[in-house]
Amino acid sequence: MTDARLEAATALSRRDSLWNRYVRGGADITVSHGLPSQLIGALTLSGGTSAGTVPTQRLWYLGGAQTIRGERPDTAQSGNAYWLTRTELAYDAGGYRPSLFADIGWTGNRDSLYKNQIGRPMSGVGIGSSIMDGLFRFDVARGLYPQKRWRVDMYVEARF
Repeated sequence: MTDARLEAATALSRRDSLWNRYVRGGADITVSHGLPSQLIGALTLSGGTSAGTVPTQRLWYLGGAQTIRGERPDTAQSGNAYWLTRTELAYDAGGYRPSLFADIGWTGNRDSLYKNQIGRPMSGVGIGSSIMDGLFRFDVARGLYPQKRWRVDMYVEARF
């Protein structure tokens, strides 16, 4: 199974001054595939960037159940560009699916990304389980960087 998402945003109205104009775009793709012994693997690759002066509410934010599991959503972890990779290995036990996962990603100033000066990315690992083909999901994750803490998330309509 493959899932793809494209996003674009702009503020290029004629009334805006040059300082208020921006564009941003992002994309992600998730590929999942059955493996031997009732295992299922999934990989998500995601990235986005922008041009112009991006308002605070349109920056990219990482952390939390939908991006870097084990890290909390934090406005300090934001920027005008980002990249993200999520991997997961699950066992298909019928209506129940336990899994192991690892997430890594970075967000910050796009100039740092283009110059390959990103520093250490955010990361987290953990275990999870889903029922009803991913409709209900429960994760126990450990943030590795920048915050070394445990995080428990339960949510509905998980992707995997």
